[in-house]
Amino acid sequence: MTDATQQQDSDAGLRACADELAIRATLTRYLSGLDRTDYELAMSSFAPDANAVFSDVHELVGRDAITEFLGGGVGARAAGLKVPRVKMHFMGNLTIDLEGDSAETELYVISHSVDGSGETDRLFVRGIRYLDRLERRDGQWLIVDRYHTLDWTYDTVPSHSREPGTRVARRPGRVGTPAS
Repeated sequence: MTDATQQQDSDAGLRACADELAIRATLTRYLSGLDRTDYELAMSSFAPDANAVFSDVHELVGRDAITEFLGGGVGARAAGLKVPRVKMHFMGNLTIDLEGDSAETELYVISHSVDGSGETDRLFVRGIRYLDRLERRDGQWLIVDRYHTLDWTYDTVPSHSREPGTRVARRPGRVGTPAS
C-alpha cells in the first residue's frame, strides 16, 4: 500500500467518523427539543420536505405538519393525542449505515412522559425505535424520512414530577466553598 493510498483511507475514515458524530448530534437535537418543548430546536433536525410515519397511523408530509402534530396542534388533538406535561428521552443503541451524502439509521429510545390532564398524573414509559433516512444538505445532516415504531409501553402513577419549565441548576452550590 502506498503512502497516498494510506492517506486516502485515513481521510475517508475520519470523514465517516465526523459524519456519524454529526448524525448523532442531529438525532440528539431532536430529542432534546422534544424534552424542552422547544419544537423549533426539534424540527431543525428535519428537512423542510421530510416525511414521517408515527406508529403506522399518522403519516405526515413536511416539517410544518410534523411540528404541528408533535406540538399538540389540531391534527394531534383530533387523533386523541395529548402533549405531555414533562418528557425525557434516553437514546440507546444506534446503528448508522453511511453511503456518501445519505445515511440510514435505527435508534432505540426509551421515552418517559408525564400526563397531568386527569385527576392524577400518569407516567408513560415507551420503547420506541426510529428508523430514519438522513441526507447531507448544505453541509448539515437532516432527517428526510422517519418511521417511528412503538415496540412496548406501560403506564403508572409517578411518585414525583416537576412542573414544566422548571429549570434545574447544574450545581446548586460550589463544592468546597467554606461556610461563612
